Amino acid sequence: MGTQQILMVVVSFIIVGAAIATGVSMMSSPERNTMRQHTQADLQFFASQIQAYHKTPTSMGGALGSKETIQTLGNYLNFIDLVYINENATYTLITYNEDIAQIRAENYDKSLHLIMTVDLKKRSIEAISYQEIKADD
Repeated sequence: MGTQQILMVVVSFIIVGAAIATGVSMMSSPERNTMRQHTQADLQFFASQIQAYHKTPTSMGGALGSKETIQTLGNYLNFIDLVYINENATYTLITYNEDIAQIRAENYDKSLHLIMTVDLKKRSIEAISYQEIKADD
């Protein structure tokens, strides 16, 4: 092969490599956004379940009028040992008392760490807040 042919092969490899890298980059961004949205939807579901549990009388399986523990809330939410795992993330119940409940979410590739806090004294959507924890490099 001549030098011109070798140069064309090298340039072709560089162009194809750049195109593949750009394509992978373009596809991973929507995946991260979708993963975040699914995780937040799961957390909002848990928040509504926590609020319902906290406001339901004990005679109906809730916590109203009693001192419930984090373990009983975990059982109500179907968490096993305070952990729930699905295709979106691993959710861990980290705090529950008469004022707040907190759940930590970590996705499967550990690129997303969220802590959701539910203020049990409030009644509206303002009761739910999120905090993103930056992963340690």
